[in-house]
Amino acid sequence: MRKINKIITLFLLAFLTLILNSCSKFTPSGFWKNFHAELIEKKSSDQGPYGGTREIEWKNTDGKLRNIDFLKFANKKDWKLIDSLNIQNKTLEKNNFKNLYSVEIIENEIVPKLSTNNSTIYVFETGWIRVKPGNNNETEQNGFFISESNNQKFKIIHNWGE
Repeated sequence: MRKINKIITLFLLAFLTLILNSCSKFTPSGFWKNFHAELIEKKSSDQGPYGGTREIEWKNTDGKLRNIDFLKFANKKDWKLIDSLNIQNKTLEKNNFKNLYSVEIIENEIVPKLSTNNSTIYVFETGWIRVKPGNNNETEQNGFFISESNNQKFKIIHNWGE
């Protein structure tokens, strides 16, 4: 009987820990919600059990924000800058970017959402991985900062899981 009580107690503690952590502000890339919150124009988050995405868009109407502000903040939050890519006429310029799955994410999921033809996309390792559904392809380079419209609009996109 004593062994059963220990098992039940451990199960309840594990369950409680899971619930508390899933409801916390420590969700993937949740720290971006407070970065210049007064300039956030749109945000969405879908954090499921097998993967998720977070998108936040800032409108820089008064020129207060600069690319470097985002890059410094990302660095403080352990997002490691890997590369930057230019998008011209909604087409990814030739590059030497090594992670093909990250390039596929950019071409298929990010470029179609751009509101302008010309943008810069900064690619980060975030400490989370993204796995291609039904496949063994994965990438740790799954955090993206996009600068559009001559630095008038900024966007963070983070995809993780499957």
